Amino acid sequence: MAVVCCSAVLAGVAIFVSALFFSATTPETGKENSRGILLAVLAGVGFGIVTVINKYVTDTVGVYLQQVVWSFGIVLTLVFYAFLKNNLPTLQTEITRREVALGVLAGLLYLGASFFMLQSYKYIDASVGFTIIQLNALWTIAIGVLIFKEVDLKQHRGKVWWGIAFAIVGVAFLLFTRR
Repeated sequence: MAVVCCSAVLAGVAIFVSALFFSATTPETGKENSRGILLAVLAGVGFGIVTVINKYVTDTVGVYLQQVVWSFGIVLTLVFYAFLKNNLPTLQTEITRREVALGVLAGLLYLGASFFMLQSYKYIDASVGFTIIQLNALWTIAIGVLIFKEVDLKQHRGKVWWGIAFAIVGVAFLLFTRR
């Protein structure tokens, strides 16, 4: 049990160190960077709480009803936000077909990803599954560096490689968390 716990903690630490390497590549000032890191940590806490709820519901009710309720909650929240900001009529006139198509595609991809995540909780521990899922950071890094040019790879090549290495090491530690 101690090896499992220690491995899970080391996995989390390695992934956090990975994030620190990547945060060092951003052009924001220290105060802006600190605010962004704080918000990301708060998001991590929120996603962690949601993961606990997802694991419990997956084990007791299943995946499919959870997906419907989850999707309904997202739509309801977005409608509430639009009405709260009084910009629903403005949104209707400014959205192009391309933006609608990209939004629908993103929603379908998110639905698929969340479905696979919830299905994984039926077979493995949520702490392991959710950490493996965080490997999406590798896609995000590649897109940010190669497509959106968010990081000057020539200037920050070492930090990017160290960040990728720690992300992979973090997931590798999860191999030792099997019972």
